[in-house]
Amino acid sequence: MRKIKIRKKEFNSINTHKRINFSDYFVSNNEFENCVSENIIKHIPELVFTKEPSFAEEGIWIGFDIYNSKKADLISRYTSGKNGKWYSVQHGGGYEQYLVFPHEKIEYESSDGFISWGWASKNSSKLTFLPSPHLVNLRKMNVDYRQKKQILYISTEHFAYFLRLHSTLRPELQFSYLKEQANFIANLSEEVSKDFVFRASIQFGWNNLEYLKREDSLPKTISSINEDIFSRILKARLVVVDHLATSYMESFALNIPTILYFKEEMFGYSAKFKPYLMSLKEVGIYHEDSFSAVRFLNENYHKIEDWWASEEVQNRIQDFLSEYGRVNENWFVAWKSFSDQLLHPAF
Repeated sequence: MRKIKIRKKEFNSINTHKRINFSDYFVSNNEFENCVSENIIKHIPELVFTKEPSFAEEGIWIGFDIYNSKKADLISRYTSGKNGKWYSVQHGGGYEQYLVFPHEKIEYESSDGFISWGWASKNSSKLTFLPSPHLVNLRKMNVDYRQKKQILYISTEHFAYFLRLHSTLRPELQFSYLKEQANFIANLSEEVSKDFVFRASIQFGWNNLEYLKREDSLPKTISSINEDIFSRILKARLVVVDHLATSYMESFALNIPTILYFKEEMFGYSAKFKPYLMSLKEVGIYHEDSFSAVRFLNENYHKIEDWWASEEVQNRIQDFLSEYGRVNENWFVAWKSFSDQLLHPAF
């Protein structure tokens, strides 16, 4: 196909007004090239040629991309103008759970609206709660944990210096947190230890594995941070999580037996979240320290499946997810209804 250079001004005319044919600039020599010449302009963004956004203004964008993506300037332009709107979307755990969580307010105050996984807030009228497609997809996997053996422990690690106001693990509490880990591992029964897998975390300089080694608590099997965490979760008979994050909610959605433990001084939680957490504590899911968690695991190791499948435990999980991680098979209908309202608002 012989190419003829397109000037930027002319390309804008092609892309925006559709008045100039691609064939005026690319001479096709066969049927395939004819097809390309008729369709290519419709499907290649202007950005590819001009490095400028090709989206028209006053569009509606739903997504989290604007924070960490190279698309930020593109999205900003797309949602600019009188009728442009950007709706941010919850992308993980911690929302309405942490005592102090500035990300949350920044997200729904800087956007035109915020979509949560189920919770609402009296502090903002911008919130809409919808089922989480991510959690719904996990539930649809129908994981059969009864045929598995591994006990997966998911750890975390935080910055070695004070970075922001956030009621998560602070530098001065990191060693206390590591001691909790070491205590949990050291007190595992010999039988449980055989199937125990420790999931390492992103490294921020605390050398947590070295600490566990010095404490003679280094697990025999360690899952690297480079290994896909879901591949490990799907192999697990039970998941243990020692911090507030997304992973325990994903484990709930997968309906895999889960033990959650952490001290309030390390991961401060909100007054609203406390009743939900205490509800999980009543049935043995949440524990306030490593001693209680490891004792429960040792004592219930042979009946984990029956414990988790019990009506009481399943009801608590469903109540929790209804507020913090809605799993609804009709999620598409809910999202479509929301999108239709944005596109065709009632006056």
